Amino acid sequence: MGGTGGLTRRRVLGGAAAVVAASMVGCAPPKRVYVIGDSLTMGAVAQGLGEATNDGATTWRVDAAAGLGTNQATALVDGYDLGGYELVIVALGTNDYLDSAGMYGVRIDRMMTALRGHPRVRWVNVDAGTSKLQPAAAGVDAALAAAPARHNNLRILDWDAHFRALPDASSMRSGDGVHYTAAGYRVRRDFLRAVAS
Repeated sequence: MGGTGGLTRRRVLGGAAAVVAASMVGCAPPKRVYVIGDSLTMGAVAQGLGEATNDGATTWRVDAAAGLGTNQATALVDGYDLGGYELVIVALGTNDYLDSAGMYGVRIDRMMTALRGHPRVRWVNVDAGTSKLQPAAAGVDAALAAAPARHNNLRILDWDAHFRALPDASSMRSGDGVHYTAAGYRVRRDFLRAVAS
């Protein structure tokens, strides 16, 4: 949380084998995935999100900044041509955790307008399992739950339920009630990778 700082960008082809496979007649090129996120995404990047994986099937572009809010991210995305990406993952909302559902619904609609009808958008909800982020359950997460009714290309990824269901979730939280330990960021990395596979 805090200022946006510098935007972290990572563009990685998921393995040299993917280049060879894509050049072969009859073989599909790697899937291209774009991720926009905040410091939680930066933590997942530090644990390998966006790096080459053994399957060689995914090319990642990850843009993330500490403190990045949804409105700021919308302004960034609005200038991008994302037409070549099969999947867009929006991992935002944590820095907007005090928004009401109505206020965050407007932010969602603006982002979806900026994405200009991209066929596959997945939005990660907020882990509201700490006293600090608990307001997100009634605000950000409620707005996200309602948004697919307005945007048929949008699906919500329930990070909140996924993380809270882990038996050792509390040991993977940092002391600030927002961020995670390295182990927690590895879980988030794997969660996002699974969406792209």
